[in-house]
Amino acid sequence: MTRMRGAGDGARAEAEASAQLGLLIARADLGYVRAAIEGDVVERGLTFLQHAVLVAYEAHAFCTRQLGIAMPDLLWDAALAAASRTSGKFFDDKHRDIEKLAGDIRRLTDATRASFREGRRRRLARLLGIHNPDLAVLSVHQIPVATSISLAFHAGTQVPGPSNIQAAERVVHDLATGVGQIVAVLGLAEVKHSAPAGELDSAWVWGDGDSQECYSQAFSGDVPERYVPLLLLLQNAVATAASVATSNCCNDCRFAAFKHRLVVAHHAARSLAKLNATPSLNKATLARVRSLLDDPGPSGVLRLRSLRNGLVHLGLSDVPREAFAADNQVEGVIMHYTSGQGYADVDALVSRALTMLNEQLTQWLLEPPDGGIGFAGLLRPPPTA
Repeated sequence: MTRMRGAGDGARAEAEASAQLGLLIARADLGYVRAAIEGDVVERGLTFLQHAVLVAYEAHAFCTRQLGIAMPDLLWDAALAAASRTSGKFFDDKHRDIEKLAGDIRRLTDATRASFREGRRRRLARLLGIHNPDLAVLSVHQIPVATSISLAFHAGTQVPGPSNIQAAERVVHDLATGVGQIVAVLGLAEVKHSAPAGELDSAWVWGDGDSQECYSQAFSGDVPERYVPLLLLLQNAVATAASVATSNCCNDCRFAAFKHRLVVAHHAARSLAKLNATPSLNKATLARVRSLLDDPGPSGVLRLRSLRNGLVHLGLSDVPREAFAADNQVEGVIMHYTSGQGYADVDALVSRALTMLNEQLTQWLLEPPDGGIGFAGLLRPPPTA
């Protein structure tokens, strides 16, 4: 995304430059996520879906409100798309506190459990000792990156009830269709990009377990039960961003992957800060959370809120005209929002923060309680067809 020559001077030229750059960022985002969700690896597409919905949702709003483009009605459920977009904030949600979020995810877990365990045949299977899991865990190189609960949550199915679980395939299809519509509107239908992290295509592995048993063995057994799914949600997102949110396709895809990592790292750090302020947290959990926040990586990405907002919402109208005079406009925009830090420096900071959070949260997740076998020890390969 190199310099674009404006037509004329003054405020109009500045507005045109910011709008053009916003559109270029939207196109880069959509090319990047499209390559992930349309690729041959279904699992990678599932882990990218929430970010894909976020960038498509913001691109639609940007084109409608700021560019005045008549956009088509999208085929996704608008409420589910909005919920999916917001779910990437994790605990950093101004509309509900951590306790309400924990309750919502608990009910989502219970609804999933009920859909797998209720009914005469399933009760009979349990009586016969047949493994009847209700929690699916997706891993890359033995690092958990998603669960059936986190995928349902990020797909927007946050209103509890078995019907939402049973409709998950339709919901995912509709969200992906909405992303595809935006891709087409922005002229990307014939543009092909290489899938992110293609070298990991063979590394995706599913495991099945009982949610209650797995949660009791997670995070060294120290975390209060109601917070375990929340921390698992956070670990999954950080692990996905650290492991597969990369691209060597082109400069646009590399920048879009940087933005993906930035958004996850920023909201992960803000979520940990909110968890740190939760009065009911026990001492063992609080000590772990504080050790994560004391690291320079998360504390550094907490200061990138203005950059996150500018890149996510695509407005950039507050960026001064001189920033667009740089040979690389992205560099100028980043330096404006970070008080002089360049693209490479911010990318390195975000990568360091994600690497540390991924390592520490994953190690904590897999650490067994005293005398236990740990979260991973309870997972079994899914049955073969």
